[in-house]
Amino acid sequence: MPEEVQIAELSLRERNKQDKLLRIKSAARALFNENGFDDATIREIAKQAEVGVGTLFQYAANKRDLLFLIYNDELDAFPFPTCDEVDDSLPAIEQFLSFFEKLYRFFAAQPDLARDLLRESIFYDSGIQAERFWQSRQRAEDELEKLIRRGQDAGLFDTAVDPATATVMLFAIYRSEVRRWLQESEDAVDADTGIAMLRPILALSLSGLTSK
Repeated sequence: MPEEVQIAELSLRERNKQDKLLRIKSAARALFNENGFDDATIREIAKQAEVGVGTLFQYAANKRDLLFLIYNDELDAFPFPTCDEVDDSLPAIEQFLSFFEKLYRFFAAQPDLARDLLRESIFYDSGIQAERFWQSRQRAEDELEKLIRRGQDAGLFDTAVDPATATVMLFAIYRSEVRRWLQESEDAVDADTGIAMLRPILALSLSGLTSK
């Protein structure tokens, strides 16, 4: 249901609150897109949203929090990849690439804001929106761990490997490669190119560096 329709069904006080939130998100997104995250200011966003700076701070603690205010709603609605969606008859590397592909396509749809999101998420542990963001990331990591455990049960992976540790490693590789892909794709951001860049890195992580 569109946010505008939802607002219309609320009480007057709640409608006013939600209307301000909608204007703040709209203004922040517009100015981040127009001026870039670094050059957009809280004062400009509040002015375009037609709210006071103090009112804006009721919804976001700072400019970075505003960025995640925009993204958190999208992440909450985003159909995160799940273990069950991945074909278990595929080779191990194809299963992981299939899992990460949906995330690549999410970022490819809005690359400029994605670059800011990934940069600003480093050490992002405080702010009104921080907990929601980390909950969304945890959902993805939980599903990746399920995929690893399923692979162990099927004999694809060494059962001596701790699935939680493997999840940290693979998710770190994914995040690093997403940043590299976005940085090297300033003009045309194509998810298929990103997946192709991820493939050899994942292959190396699965095969290892040591000689057999």
